[in-house]
Amino acid sequence: MGDYFESTLKERIRRAMFSENWRDGKPHPNKEIDGTVGIVKYQRLEQYEDVLNNLTYTPSNTDNQANNSDVGRSELPARIPVKYLYRPEEQQIRLVLDLRAPFSNRLTYGKDSTEGVVDIVESYCYLKGLAIERRLRFDFGERIYRVVKSGGRLVVFRNVSDEIDDTAQLLEILADPGLAGVWRLDVNFDADQNLLLQHPDLREVYLITTADFDTGTVWEDASL
Repeated sequence: MGDYFESTLKERIRRAMFSENWRDGKPHPNKEIDGTVGIVKYQRLEQYEDVLNNLTYTPSNTDNQANNSDVGRSELPARIPVKYLYRPEEQQIRLVLDLRAPFSNRLTYGKDSTEGVVDIVESYCYLKGLAIERRLRFDFGERIYRVVKSGGRLVVFRNVSDEIDDTAQLLEILADPGLAGVWRLDVNFDADQNLLLQHPDLREVYLITTADFDTGTVWEDASL
């Protein structure tokens, strides 16, 4: 599609949502603005060549013990085809994600090797096939909790510290009137499951790990 989406199609979608009547690049002055309130989400998919260009090489134990110092470096060795070096098990995303600081993860993508921030909440919901019903943010002091409600499931991501037990904050989030009907909590890294299950409606607590991001998308019925 080239630049057509950015330069033309996306702009047409924006204008159609704002108003159906335009003249000379502006809403028609003699007609009522009759647009539609909504959000459009789109995804940009990498080409196979882009994926190869953005690969990083992590040497295995065997490589580290090899006499050839070039193979032990963190960059791809010269004159060796990628297909001989690419190890899918070593390129799994679990090796680079830090769920203790979920909002600070970055990745490289696209033909220009652009670096961007990983939307960890959106990615998790997408991979688990969870329809986003509500998206909320709770602030407790300097700590931010990003929350998604999908039917009876609640997904919570926050920064984790060994020195802080935030069970009380998680229970306060569960008690929010706008989150009624939640019976399962998906929360990153660590939490006191026994204390959380004292919430009268909660039946299950699932601890999100980096392995959850290695799986393909599986669409589930979030209402169950």
